[in-house]
Amino acid sequence: MIDTVNILRDVAALGGNKSLADVRAALAKRDHGARKAQHRQRYTIQIWDRVSPIEGVPAEHYLARPDVPPDGEIYLIYRDGQLLFFQPHDPEAPGLKGMQNAMSVAQRHVERLAEADADVEITREVVEELLSS
Repeated sequence: MIDTVNILRDVAALGGNKSLADVRAALAKRDHGARKAQHRQRYTIQIWDRVSPIEGVPAEHYLARPDVPPDGEIYLIYRDGQLLFFQPHDPEAPGLKGMQNAMSVAQRHVERLAEADADVEITREVVEELLSS
């Protein structure tokens, strides 16, 4: 979620003199949903079989980690083909219980990542626009 007040503070800290109306107008020019969808395409999800090596590292290495429960699904999230997350338990739930619905958990995880990516990109653009006008 993009915070208009934080953008206004950033602009002021960098010497700009703009109003919240200016920030809102600059934000209105951008399609957050489309940006999020673009960033979403950069991510891929894989449910790990607990046997295959991950990027050349044997499965035993990962299975020996203390946060890997003995059962349940494990998902991997890649961005632009690079491993970003090895997730052996539900990041939305307390404890280290194995997941039985890893794909749906991973999809929500990726949605949050794509939204954060879009927020950062749009915020930077808006700050730059407001400082240059």
